[in-house]
Amino acid sequence: MPIKYLVPASIVVLSASVAEAQYATPQPFVADEPIDSYLDLAPRNAFEIGVQGGYMQPFGELERNTNINDVTDPGGEAALELNWRISPRYAFGGTARFHESVVDARLGEGFDVRGGSANLQGTVHLAPFSLIDPYITFGAGYRVFALVPEGPTDATIRHGFEFARAQLGFDVRVSRDVALGPNAGVSGNVFLWEDSPGTTGNQTIDDPRPSAFVFAGLTGRFDMGGTRVSEGVYYGRYPRAKTVANR
Repeated sequence: MPIKYLVPASIVVLSASVAEAQYATPQPFVADEPIDSYLDLAPRNAFEIGVQGGYMQPFGELERNTNINDVTDPGGEAALELNWRISPRYAFGGTARFHESVVDARLGEGFDVRGGSANLQGTVHLAPFSLIDPYITFGAGYRVFALVPEGPTDATIRHGFEFARAQLGFDVRVSRDVALGPNAGVSGNVFLWEDSPGTTGNQTIDDPRPSAFVFAGLTGRFDMGGTRVSEGVYYGRYPRAKTVANR
């Protein structure tokens, strides 16, 4: 075949081969939303551990004519949270908290003040697919407040209900499974019983009064198991977008 016919024929054959390859080879799916980093993913159906530490300040009364600030001054509080992250927006679980405070000077020396609470709680995450995720937690449970003297003398223990606790915080996601951030909140309490030296068992407090514990600190949150999903997957806008299983 003359050279003047060979070049056009080669171009036609090459074009046909490229077109056939384009139709024969499946094209990879490209998501319509950015999923290039862990910041686009949030936990779902995951086990969540939270560790908290910070400042605690009590207000109110232990009982009639006994102001809680006449007994204790500010102190520190630590907490452990165990939650089930049902979805990127909602979590449910429990928390155990421990505090130790400075004894007020009006009470004198030779005492320690400590206590804690345990409750159930629910958390709502307001922006789970963002770098900074505000959240609100509500809960209720049981609280103990103990005045512990030095030496062999028994402690005076007051206990009752933590009838409400609210907390506002911000999760700043530092990895796919870890978030850190500040939080603050308040709990409402009422002490109904007292176990003190010289008495047998718990005695009912005649005139219980409400008290409040204000706290502020830092929280670390660790997610294990479950999956990590993008916003599009969660809302069903991009059903083929990336979902990451956490093993």
